[in-house]
Amino acid sequence: MKKLIVLLALSLTACSTLNVQKDQVSNVKKVAIVGFGVTQEMPANLADVFKPKEVSTLENMKVKGISTDSRIDKMYDELAVKLTKEMNWMVLDRQVVATNPHYNKEFISETEGWQNRPLMGSQFDNFAATNIMDQWSFQRLDETRRRELIKKLGVDALVVVNMNIELEKGGGLMKLVGAVDYYPKARLMFQVYSTSSDKPIWQDTWAVGEATKTSVSNVMGVTTDRQRLDSLMIAAANDAYDKVFVRYRK
Repeated sequence: MKKLIVLLALSLTACSTLNVQKDQVSNVKKVAIVGFGVTQEMPANLADVFKPKEVSTLENMKVKGISTDSRIDKMYDELAVKLTKEMNWMVLDRQVVATNPHYNKEFISETEGWQNRPLMGSQFDNFAATNIMDQWSFQRLDETRRRELIKKLGVDALVVVNMNIELEKGGGLMKLVGAVDYYPKARLMFQVYSTSSDKPIWQDTWAVGEATKTSVSNVMGVTTDRQRLDSLMIAAANDAYDKVFVRYRK
């Protein structure tokens, strides 16, 4: 009986985090990824090694700005490749989106000046693809502005992604002497907007990838191979993308 209840709870959770109008999605042929944000857990530095483990409370959480990085651009580009392969969609190049005059106007409008953003712990930072809005900026666009953006970009739908990347920790007893192994893991919120509805025609708020099989060590606040860690984060993002398509086809 207990097993049945657990399975039912998992089933209800899956349903509540996934909403797809497949008849409307099937009409989509060309898209633009117009919102792409990543909240990423950052590797520990030397100061972090010696301070007590922080418990996130309102007192130590704060609003953070947005940074850009080449690994985030790579994650954006990898998603475009996946959408082409898995959905047979034509996806506008990132530079084409960013340099579109109407998109750039909306980008400036929603990313410059004061912005209302959620609080986060000190170990996390916000990133977005270069000259692309993140999910929080995009969500301030109402239906009229979204429809106009679809028209000006010449696409059937807009894709919006918000990703959370955490660093799962391994290392066993080595953690007692300031050494830890990082295994990146990504969780994704994925949305597709078209002109056929004022709500997303495809929304997945809980596509969770597996932690990477390999790791990168951090010893006394120094990450031994930061380039490899970036590559593992990109691999974790790709695994979460795969989960989006698996869940769509169920």
